[in-house]
Amino acid sequence: TQLGYFSLTGTLPAAAPIPVADALNGDASCTTDYITIPGGTGGTDATSLPKDRYCGQALAYCPDLACAALVIGPVKSAVTPFTLGVFTDATEPTTDTQNRGFNLMYRQQPCS
Repeated sequence: TQLGYFSLTGTLPAAAPIPVADALNGDASCTTDYITIPGGTGGTDATSLPKDRYCGQALAYCPDLACAALVIGPVKSAVTPFTLGVFTDATEPTTDTQNRGFNLMYRQQPCS
């Protein structure tokens, strides 16, 4: 299984690995089917830009404030209480094919 892979919006790529261009995040990019991780940032990247919405074919974060390119990989949140949202609707354009959903593994870190 590829790190960060899920299939929520768009077209399933023909082959692995999933291209970064197929990963999306943010309110403007994720408007129909998406998950929410409030204040989500890059797993170990202290300079990443927080985003709440994630969609496309992979889970990806903004590595810096410019968010010129996404990085596929783990997303963390320090927002309490922790919540995870899943939003879908009946809008399935012809570009949404073979979406398979997601299986999220998470870990709660002890307070320090």
